[in-house]
Amino acid sequence: MNSAFYVWAENDGFSDSFWSDALVDPELSVAMNGSRLRLAHVIYEKYRDQYNELFDPDLDPGLDPAANDPRFPPEGKPGTPEWDGMAEADQEHVNAVFVSFGKAVQAYMRLIVSRDAPFDRYVAGDTGAISAGAKNGLRLFIGKANCVNCHSGPHFSNDEFHVNGLAPAGENINPAETGRENAIPHVLDNPFNADGIYSDDRSTGRLDGLAPTEEARGQWRTKGLRQATQTAPYMHTGQLATLREVVELYNNGGDEAGYVGVKDPQIKPLNLTETEIDELVAFLESLTGQPVPAALQADTSAP
Repeated sequence: MNSAFYVWAENDGFSDSFWSDALVDPELSVAMNGSRLRLAHVIYEKYRDQYNELFDPDLDPGLDPAANDPRFPPEGKPGTPEWDGMAEADQEHVNAVFVSFGKAVQAYMRLIVSRDAPFDRYVAGDTGAISAGAKNGLRLFIGKANCVNCHSGPHFSNDEFHVNGLAPAGENINPAETGRENAIPHVLDNPFNADGIYSDDRSTGRLDGLAPTEEARGQWRTKGLRQATQTAPYMHTGQLATLREVVELYNNGGDEAGYVGVKDPQIKPLNLTETEIDELVAFLESLTGQPVPAALQADTSAP
């Protein structure tokens, strides 16, 4: 929920839009482990009429899995013999389907938004919508703890990247991950980036001056805080089980050692009391809104 508010996709900013980010998992071995050709066949089989109503050109009938058209093998992506043996025009048609899929996913994600949280009702004037502890937590959030310096705006993220001083631990560690440092080259080389031929707006300037730097090593995106009660475990490694543990990490000024990169100077001990930590957590809990409407969770594919 609320991920569409981010400027950069993924914790490390791996993609510069959510339509391009949606194109990663279908072909990623540790995700869907498929290919853009397989995806195009599924779109034809499950969503042909909806697709043809929304996008031009219409899906090529050769994408019908029942057609067994040799122009469109069942599987294939750049670098595989099945894909590389296709005619360029057929490759481009599949790429257009692939991109349209990504843009449809992004449009859907823009509907998955947290609404009517107790904090929202409090801001609107219902002073009883949140507890006294949450109100004190809000004072700490914008005051002593200064959380708002990074967690600002409607979804409580400045969309920037920081070394937060977390020493990676647990079973989900990938030693090769260095945060923003690794993501920047992918963004620049991605044919589906904001400056590429498939982008609907090449004037964003998002990639202007973007380049790998030593400063980017170990940086991770500031996470939005809405619905945070529903997204445990926390941090990019999933190593913290509760929101209280997250607040404790920042109260300590991050870990003393073992983190990647140079710790952001904003990460320093906060000197919060145990009660103040509880109050900050109470405030964070007040940011959870209503669940996603059932209509947005329904399977709309053809039987």
